[in-house]
Amino acid sequence: MHPVGKETRDTQPPDDFPGDEDLFDGDPGEDESLPDGPLNRFPDRRHLLPALALLVLFYAASALHGNHPLGQKLWVSGSAVFGSGEYWRVFTALFTHQDMVHLLSNAFMFIVFGWALKAYYGWMIFPLASLALGALTNYLTVLVYPQHIRLLGASGMVYAMAAYYQIDGRPDYDFLAMQTYNPAKSHNAPYMVSFDLNGHACARLLVDHELKSIDLADLYNHPWHPWKTVGYSQIWISHRDWSDLTKREMKTLEKLVNNDLMFDYSEDEIDFWFNDSNAKYLYVNAQECTRPLWIG
Repeated sequence: MHPVGKETRDTQPPDDFPGDEDLFDGDPGEDESLPDGPLNRFPDRRHLLPALALLVLFYAASALHGNHPLGQKLWVSGSAVFGSGEYWRVFTALFTHQDMVHLLSNAFMFIVFGWALKAYYGWMIFPLASLALGALTNYLTVLVYPQHIRLLGASGMVYAMAAYYQIDGRPDYDFLAMQTYNPAKSHNAPYMVSFDLNGHACARLLVDHELKSIDLADLYNHPWHPWKTVGYSQIWISHRDWSDLTKREMKTLEKLVNNDLMFDYSEDEIDFWFNDSNAKYLYVNAQECTRPLWIG
Protein backbone atom coordinates (compact mmCIF):
# COMPACT_ATOMS: atom_id res chain seq x y z
CA MET A 1 0.00 0.00 0.00
CA HIS A 2 1.25 3.50 -0.85
CA PRO A 3 -1.01 5.87 1.10
CA VAL A 4 0.29 9.17 -0.29
CA GLY A 5 2.00 8.16 -3.52
CA LYS A 6 2.11 10.77 -6.33
CA GLU A 7 1.53 8.86 -9.56
CA THR A 8 1.88 10.48 -12.97
CA ARG A 9 -0.86 8.42 -14.65
CA ASP A 10 -4.03 10.11 -15.86
CA THR A 11 -6.24 10.58 -12.84
CA GLN A 12 -8.95 12.70 -14.44
CA PRO A 13 -12.57 11.69 -13.72
CA PRO A 14 -14.28 10.09 -16.73
CA ASP A 15 -16.58 12.14 -18.91
CA ASP A 16 -19.56 10.42 -17.30
CA PHE A 17 -19.05 12.80 -14.36
CA PRO A 18 -19.84 16.27 -15.75
CA GLY A 19 -19.94 19.44 -13.74
CA ASP A 20 -23.05 20.41 -11.84
CA GLU A 21 -24.27 22.59 -14.68
CA ASP A 22 -24.72 19.49 -16.88
CA LEU A 23 -26.39 17.25 -14.36
CA PHE A 24 -30.00 18.10 -15.11
CA ASP A 25 -32.09 19.77 -17.77
CA GLY A 26 -35.07 20.85 -15.69
CA ASP A 27 -35.90 24.21 -14.21
CA PRO A 28 -32.90 25.19 -12.06
CA GLY A 29 -35.26 26.83 -9.62
CA GLU A 30 -37.16 23.61 -9.03
CA ASP A 31 -36.13 21.80 -5.85
CA GLU A 32 -35.49 18.19 -6.87
CA SER A 33 -33.91 17.17 -3.58
CA LEU A 34 -35.46 14.43 -1.49
CA PRO A 35 -37.00 15.26 1.88
CA ASP A 36 -34.88 14.97 5.01
CA GLY A 37 -34.71 11.53 6.58
CA PRO A 38 -37.10 10.77 9.44
CA LEU A 39 -34.32 10.80 12.03
CA ASN A 40 -34.06 14.53 11.33
CA ARG A 41 -37.67 15.00 12.46
CA PHE A 42 -39.23 14.79 15.90
CA PRO A 43 -41.32 11.58 16.10
CA ASP A 44 -45.08 12.00 15.75
CA ARG A 45 -46.98 11.68 19.04
CA ARG A 46 -49.22 8.93 17.66
CA HIS A 47 -46.21 6.59 17.64
CA LEU A 48 -46.05 6.94 21.40
CA LEU A 49 -49.31 4.99 21.86
CA PRO A 50 -47.90 1.41 21.57
CA ALA A 51 -45.29 2.12 24.24
CA LEU A 52 -47.90 3.65 26.55
CA ALA A 53 -50.25 0.71 26.01
CA LEU A 54 -47.50 -1.76 26.89
CA LEU A 55 -46.60 0.30 29.95
CA VAL A 56 -50.20 -0.04 31.16
CA LEU A 57 -49.90 -3.81 30.71
CA PHE A 58 -46.64 -3.70 32.66
CA TYR A 59 -48.45 -2.01 35.52
CA ALA A 60 -51.33 -4.49 35.42
CA ALA A 61 -49.03 -7.52 35.38
CA SER A 62 -46.92 -6.08 38.20
CA ALA A 63 -50.02 -5.44 40.31
CA LEU A 64 -51.23 -8.98 39.62
CA HIS A 65 -47.85 -10.37 40.64
CA GLY A 66 -48.01 -8.76 44.07
CA ASN A 67 -51.69 -9.21 44.84
CA HIS A 68 -53.03 -12.37 43.19
CA PRO A 69 -52.06 -16.07 43.08
CA LEU A 70 -51.94 -15.90 39.26
CA GLY A 71 -49.00 -13.55 39.70
CA GLN A 72 -46.89 -16.57 40.54
CA LYS A 73 -47.30 -17.71 36.93
CA LEU A 74 -45.64 -14.61 35.54
CA TRP A 75 -41.99 -14.71 36.61
CA VAL A 76 -39.47 -16.91 34.81
CA SER A 77 -36.79 -19.30 36.03
CA GLY A 78 -34.83 -22.18 34.61
CA SER A 79 -36.75 -24.75 36.60
CA ALA A 80 -40.10 -23.37 35.44
CA VAL A 81 -39.09 -23.25 31.77
CA PHE A 82 -36.93 -26.34 31.38
CA GLY A 83 -38.30 -28.38 34.26
CA SER A 84 -42.02 -27.70 33.86
CA GLY A 85 -42.15 -26.65 30.22
CA GLU A 86 -43.76 -23.27 31.01
CA TYR A 87 -42.19 -21.43 28.11
CA TRP A 88 -44.74 -18.60 28.15
CA ARG A 89 -42.94 -17.22 31.18
CA VAL A 90 -40.13 -15.80 29.03
CA PHE A 91 -42.78 -13.37 27.69
CA THR A 92 -44.84 -12.74 30.83
CA ALA A 93 -41.74 -11.95 32.86
CA LEU A 94 -41.13 -8.96 30.55
CA PHE A 95 -44.37 -7.36 31.76
CA THR A 96 -43.96 -8.15 35.44
CA HIS A 97 -41.99 -6.03 37.91
CA GLN A 98 -41.30 -6.51 41.58
CA ASP A 99 -42.72 -3.15 42.66
CA MET A 100 -43.39 0.39 41.45
CA VAL A 101 -39.77 1.45 41.89
CA HIS A 102 -38.67 -1.42 39.68
CA LEU A 103 -41.30 -0.52 37.08
CA LEU A 104 -40.37 3.17 37.04
CA SER A 105 -36.68 2.33 36.64
CA ASN A 106 -37.50 0.80 33.25
CA ALA A 107 -40.39 3.05 32.24
CA PHE A 108 -38.49 6.13 31.06
CA MET A 109 -36.06 4.38 28.70
CA PHE A 110 -38.83 2.06 27.53
CA ILE A 111 -41.00 5.03 26.54
CA VAL A 112 -38.13 6.87 24.84
CA PHE A 113 -36.86 3.96 22.76
CA GLY A 114 -40.31 2.50 22.16
CA TRP A 115 -41.53 5.80 20.78
CA ALA A 116 -38.44 6.29 18.59
CA LEU A 117 -38.32 2.74 17.23
CA LYS A 118 -42.02 2.72 16.36
CA ALA A 119 -41.79 6.12 14.66
CA TYR A 120 -38.64 5.46 12.67
CA TYR A 121 -38.81 1.72 11.98
CA GLY A 122 -42.45 0.68 12.34
CA TRP A 123 -44.41 -2.13 13.99
CA MET A 124 -41.99 -4.84 12.98
CA ILE A 125 -39.21 -3.41 15.15
CA PHE A 126 -41.43 -2.09 17.93
CA PRO A 127 -43.19 -3.76 19.52
CA LEU A 128 -42.86 -7.09 17.66
CA ALA A 129 -39.10 -7.54 17.34
CA SER A 130 -38.51 -5.81 20.67
CA LEU A 131 -40.75 -8.26 22.51
CA ALA A 132 -39.13 -11.18 20.70
CA LEU A 133 -35.64 -9.97 21.63
CA GLY A 134 -36.74 -9.46 25.23
CA ALA A 135 -38.10 -13.01 25.40
CA LEU A 136 -34.93 -14.35 23.82
CA THR A 137 -32.86 -12.47 26.40
CA ASN A 138 -34.90 -14.06 29.21
CA TYR A 139 -34.51 -17.51 27.67
CA LEU A 140 -30.75 -17.21 27.32
CA THR A 141 -30.43 -15.79 30.83
CA VAL A 142 -32.29 -18.61 32.57
CA LEU A 143 -30.37 -21.04 30.40
CA VAL A 144 -27.09 -20.05 32.08
CA TYR A 145 -28.37 -18.93 35.52
CA PRO A 146 -28.93 -21.38 38.39
CA GLN A 147 -32.31 -23.08 37.91
CA HIS A 148 -33.90 -21.54 41.00
CA ILE A 149 -33.16 -17.88 40.11
CA ARG A 150 -36.35 -15.97 39.23
CA LEU A 151 -36.36 -13.12 36.71
CA LEU A 152 -38.77 -10.21 36.46
CA GLY A 153 -38.84 -7.00 34.44
CA ALA A 154 -38.31 -5.52 31.00
CA SER A 155 -34.65 -4.58 31.44
CA GLY A 156 -33.48 -7.13 28.86
CA MET A 157 -35.95 -5.82 26.31
CA VAL A 158 -35.00 -2.18 26.99
CA TYR A 159 -31.30 -2.99 26.54
CA ALA A 160 -32.09 -4.78 23.27
CA MET A 161 -34.11 -1.80 22.05
CA ALA A 162 -31.31 0.61 22.95
CA ALA A 163 -28.74 -1.63 21.26
CA TYR A 164 -30.76 -1.82 18.06
CA TYR A 165 -31.20 1.95 17.98
CA GLN A 166 -27.46 2.49 18.45
CA ILE A 167 -26.29 -0.25 16.10
CA ASP A 168 -28.67 0.94 13.43
CA GLY A 169 -27.76 4.55 14.09
CA ARG A 170 -26.89 5.09 10.45
CA PRO A 171 -30.18 4.22 8.76
CA ASP A 172 -30.76 4.35 5.03
CA TYR A 173 -33.19 7.25 5.39
CA ASP A 174 -30.54 9.93 5.96
CA PHE A 175 -28.22 8.48 3.32
CA LEU A 176 -30.98 8.32 0.71
CA ALA A 177 -32.08 11.85 1.56
CA MET A 178 -28.61 13.09 0.54
CA GLN A 179 -28.87 11.58 -2.94
CA THR A 180 -30.19 14.14 -5.45
CA TYR A 181 -30.07 14.49 -9.20
CA ASN A 182 -28.56 17.93 -8.68
CA PRO A 183 -25.77 17.55 -6.05
CA ALA A 184 -25.74 21.29 -5.39
CA LYS A 185 -29.12 20.95 -3.69
CA SER A 186 -28.07 18.22 -1.27
CA HIS A 187 -27.23 20.52 1.63
CA ASN A 188 -26.46 17.69 4.06
CA ALA A 189 -23.80 16.16 1.78
CA PRO A 190 -20.60 18.21 1.47
CA TYR A 191 -18.77 15.60 -0.65
CA MET A 192 -19.30 13.52 -3.78
CA VAL A 193 -17.62 10.14 -4.20
CA SER A 194 -17.37 9.09 -7.85
CA PHE A 195 -16.49 5.48 -8.70
CA ASP A 196 -15.03 3.82 -11.77
CA LEU A 197 -16.53 0.31 -11.62
CA ASN A 198 -13.57 -1.39 -13.26
CA GLY A 199 -14.15 0.32 -16.58
CA HIS A 200 -17.64 -1.16 -16.98
CA ALA A 201 -19.71 1.65 -15.45
CA CYS A 202 -19.56 4.75 -13.30
CA ALA A 203 -21.37 5.64 -10.10
CA ARG A 204 -21.62 8.59 -7.78
CA LEU A 205 -22.73 8.93 -4.15
CA LEU A 206 -23.25 12.01 -2.03
CA VAL A 207 -21.82 11.58 1.46
CA ASP A 208 -21.36 13.28 4.83
CA HIS A 209 -18.16 15.07 5.85
CA GLU A 210 -16.76 12.01 7.67
CA LEU A 211 -17.78 9.46 4.98
CA LYS A 212 -19.78 7.60 7.64
CA SER A 213 -22.72 6.98 5.33
CA ILE A 214 -20.74 4.55 3.14
CA ASP A 215 -18.33 1.68 3.75
CA LEU A 216 -15.64 1.72 1.09
CA ALA A 217 -14.25 -1.64 2.20
CA ASP A 218 -17.63 -3.34 1.79
CA LEU A 219 -18.26 -1.63 -1.54
CA TYR A 220 -14.89 -2.89 -2.74
CA ASN A 221 -15.66 -6.54 -2.05
CA HIS A 222 -18.98 -7.52 -0.48
CA PRO A 223 -21.56 -6.80 -3.24
CA TRP A 224 -19.31 -8.38 -5.87
CA HIS A 225 -18.29 -11.50 -3.96
CA PRO A 226 -20.35 -13.99 -6.06
CA TRP A 227 -18.69 -12.74 -9.27
CA LYS A 228 -15.15 -13.03 -7.86
CA THR A 229 -14.21 -9.45 -8.66
CA VAL A 230 -13.84 -6.18 -6.84
CA GLY A 231 -16.30 -3.34 -6.97
CA TYR A 232 -14.21 -0.40 -8.15
CA SER A 233 -10.72 0.49 -9.30
CA GLN A 234 -10.72 4.29 -8.97
CA ILE A 235 -12.41 6.87 -6.75
CA TRP A 236 -12.64 10.66 -6.96
CA ILE A 237 -13.72 12.53 -3.82
CA SER A 238 -14.72 16.14 -4.39
CA HIS A 239 -16.96 18.88 -3.10
CA ARG A 240 -20.49 18.58 -4.44
CA ASP A 241 -20.02 21.94 -6.22
CA TRP A 242 -16.51 21.11 -7.52
CA SER A 243 -14.92 23.87 -5.49
CA ASP A 244 -11.31 23.36 -4.41
CA LEU A 245 -10.49 21.07 -1.51
CA THR A 246 -8.18 22.50 1.11
CA LYS A 247 -4.92 20.74 1.99
CA ARG A 248 -6.38 19.92 5.39
CA GLU A 249 -9.44 18.34 3.76
CA MET A 250 -7.18 16.29 1.48
CA LYS A 251 -5.23 14.91 4.43
CA THR A 252 -8.41 14.20 6.39
CA LEU A 253 -10.02 12.39 3.45
CA GLU A 254 -6.86 10.34 2.88
CA LYS A 255 -6.91 9.30 6.52
CA LEU A 256 -10.62 8.39 6.40
CA VAL A 257 -10.22 6.28 3.26
CA ASN A 258 -7.07 4.61 4.59
CA ASN A 259 -8.74 3.75 7.91
CA ASP A 260 -11.85 2.43 6.18
CA LEU A 261 -10.00 0.10 3.82
CA MET A 262 -7.29 -1.06 6.22
CA PHE A 263 -9.86 -1.84 8.91
CA ASP A 264 -11.09 -4.74 6.74
CA TYR A 265 -8.05 -5.63 4.65
CA SER A 266 -4.34 -6.21 5.19
CA GLU A 267 -1.61 -4.86 2.94
CA ASP A 268 -1.36 -8.17 1.07
CA GLU A 269 -5.08 -8.05 0.22
CA ILE A 270 -5.40 -4.53 -1.18
CA ASP A 271 -2.96 -1.96 -2.57
CA PHE A 272 -4.08 1.62 -3.05
CA TRP A 273 -2.57 5.05 -3.45
CA PHE A 274 -3.68 8.69 -3.47
CA ASN A 275 -3.09 11.67 -5.72
CA ASP A 276 -3.98 15.16 -4.45
CA SER A 277 -2.24 17.17 -7.19
CA ASN A 278 -5.60 18.46 -8.48
CA ALA A 279 -7.27 20.68 -5.90
CA LYS A 280 -10.71 19.79 -7.28
CA TYR A 281 -10.65 16.22 -6.00
CA LEU A 282 -8.73 13.54 -4.13
CA TYR A 283 -7.94 10.63 -6.42
CA VAL A 284 -7.78 7.09 -5.01
CA ASN A 285 -6.52 4.14 -7.05
CA ALA A 286 -7.27 0.64 -5.70
CA GLN A 287 -4.93 -1.91 -7.27
CA GLU A 288 -5.81 -5.50 -8.05
CA CYS A 289 -5.39 -7.69 -4.98
CA THR A 290 -2.29 -9.85 -4.82
CA ARG A 291 -4.43 -12.46 -3.06
CA PRO A 292 -8.07 -12.73 -4.24
CA LEU A 293 -10.47 -11.46 -1.61
CA TRP A 294 -12.95 -14.28 -2.23
CA ILE A 295 -10.50 -16.96 -1.09
CA GLY A 296 -10.33 -17.94 2.60
